[in-house]
Amino acid sequence: MTTLGLGLFGVLWSITKLSTEPLNASLLGYLIGGAAFLLVFVFVEWRQREPMLNLSLFKIPTISPSLLASLF
Repeated sequence: MTTLGLGLFGVLWSITKLSTEPLNASLLGYLIGGAAFLLVFVFVEWRQREPMLNLSLFKIPTISPSLLASLF
């Protein structure tokens, strides 16, 4: 849960700040750090017997585009 929260925070914070500021090292750090935490979340969830988020949902063709659209 921590890795998901930190990952989403980093990615969403950098995207939000990019609307008013130019790309700089701080924003790039938030973006890369958030993406790294999201990757860690995926690896942790794959190894769990009872994951918090069932990753097989993303195999359904309408789920992935819908979630990406809601993220952006």
